[in-house]
Amino acid sequence: MILFGIGNPVKYKGTRHNVGKYIIEQLRRELCPNIEYKKGKRYEYVECDGGDTRSERLVLCRSVDTFMNHSGLSIKEYLRGRHGGAGSLQRMVVVHDELELSIGKIKMRDGGSSNRGHNGLKSVYGEVGPVTKLGIGIGRPSRSVSAGKGGGDDDVVEYVLSEMSETERRIIREETVPRVLMLLNDQLAARK
Repeated sequence: MILFGIGNPVKYKGTRHNVGKYIIEQLRRELCPNIEYKKGKRYEYVECDGGDTRSERLVLCRSVDTFMNHSGLSIKEYLRGRHGGAGSLQRMVVVHDELELSIGKIKMRDGGSSNRGHNGLKSVYGEVGPVTKLGIGIGRPSRSVSAGKGGGDDDVVEYVLSEMSETERRIIREETVPRVLMLLNDQLAARK
């Protein structure tokens, strides 16, 4: 299985829009802490040993030096490299921020489901086609001057590009990452 976290360049590290990349780093620390990332031009990855609970290797990838709106280019480069082929896309899950879920909640959706206006997912669809998605909840802004209800475009942009609070990071580390690990184990067990 290949998990690919999308987000913005390092300047935006710690922002809500980069929660997909944050999840990948937390999983690396949990599953293969002694393995360093191998680098491509627009991505980096680690291959974790399957261990006793997995029948296949787990590859953790994240985009680098690519803005969210061009995330598809990172995935396309990864697939065209030595990791490529149609089989790789079928084994890939794109990890991204999800406004429609409260902080830390997760939801897996198949490739045929909507990208819900997420520009990173639009880029992925445009470059490589539909992929399985794992949304990580970041919630919506609590209020909006422009829309009155936490939904104006300017408010959403400001919200996703702002830093996660320490409470939000703790929820992601202590609650979300274990949920993602359980989901991965279930997905991988189903493939045996």
